[in-house]
Amino acid sequence: ETAYSSLLRTICKMPNCDMDQAEFILNEAENYLTKHHQKRKLRLYACLLHAYATRGDLEKMVRVWKRVLKQNLGLTELEYAAVIRCASAVGNAACMEVALSDLAE
Repeated sequence: ETAYSSLLRTICKMPNCDMDQAEFILNEAENYLTKHHQKRKLRLYACLLHAYATRGDLEKMVRVWKRVLKQNLGLTELEYAAVIRCASAVGNAACMEVALSDLAE
């Protein structure tokens, strides 16, 4: 998990990040971790969530957020801030409301 997280972080921080490649690696990581009965950590998903949020791609960011929730992982304040910034930037009040509500819990 650590190696995949580091690789994803490196890819997502590149100026011309190939998001398709990052998604492919995340899928590969999930398959590997499932096969070897290893737990996932938020850091595996966080860089992709931040990258989509920075790009204002709410749909893909929410898709990563749902993957996090599916693993019974929670977001930290840093990830919620990224979700809120993205939702605000694209004018999606519903997403911002969900994030603020989850954050308050």
